[in-house]
Amino acid sequence: MDIGTVKFVRPQNEFLQKYIKGYYMHRSTDPAFEKTVYFYQNITSTINIYQDTQVKLHDNFWTYHHAPNTGFNARMVVKIKGYQEVKLRGKFDKVAIVFYPTGINHFIRCPLSELVHSIYSVFTHFDGIYDAILPALFAAPTIEQKRDILDNFFVSQFQAFPDERLLAAAEKIITSEQPIKVNELAESLGVSRRTLLRLFQKHLIYSVEEYQAIVKFRRALIELQQQGKAHLTSVAYNSAYYDQADFNHQFKHRSGLTPSELFDQLNIVDNTLFWNLK
Repeated sequence: MDIGTVKFVRPQNEFLQKYIKGYYMHRSTDPAFEKTVYFYQNITSTINIYQDTQVKLHDNFWTYHHAPNTGFNARMVVKIKGYQEVKLRGKFDKVAIVFYPTGINHFIRCPLSELVHSIYSVFTHFDGIYDAILPALFAAPTIEQKRDILDNFFVSQFQAFPDERLLAAAEKIITSEQPIKVNELAESLGVSRRTLLRLFQKHLIYSVEEYQAIVKFRRALIELQQQGKAHLTSVAYNSAYYDQADFNHQFKHRSGLTPSELFDQLNIVDNTLFWNLK
């Protein structure tokens, strides 16, 4: 299947590897290129940077298409409701930075909630800061050269996120095999329920319950890929869904497909990116 040129690489800088999952490039030089990509909910955050590419919102999907001499623009993908459809039309050029959960909070100078206004928010936080590196970033011929440019930039932008309570809460949810009640989570951290809810909305853009639900969905998605659709019952059980009906309902709600359908249609690009391409 022709999906354009897609290459993924992890940071070479060991310090950044805790916060940034990786960088990837996705581009096409074919004016007749047409592909639709479906993305699914995740607790990672992504900054997409485009060159000479217009990103446009329609009623329920996005399009990318070539826009000569328009320069650079960036979008942030943090919170997807259900699944997101993107139609790629003609030439486009994108470089993306994928952050681990809470990773992006160590590189921005304000709460994440101040930067996110939609599913695909225009991202201007680094405007005037990374302008000098963008021409070299897109001119670099290899993903490794792009990686080195981005590594240097993000090392220069790092500042430790100050609220250890939020970091601990997110880590507890991600590493727990069973859902944690909000009151119990708050008590374990020594904060009130109200404070915990406020921290999540301010810095992660999710309620605690929704954050946990997405962690469960992504865990099930990974296990489904590992075990195959012949083991749906065990995947549902291991992922802490109530029963098979709940498992099917949640997958339908979050992907528009049943677990079996999603397994058949999902493409794992470069062993990292979970896309549904049509």
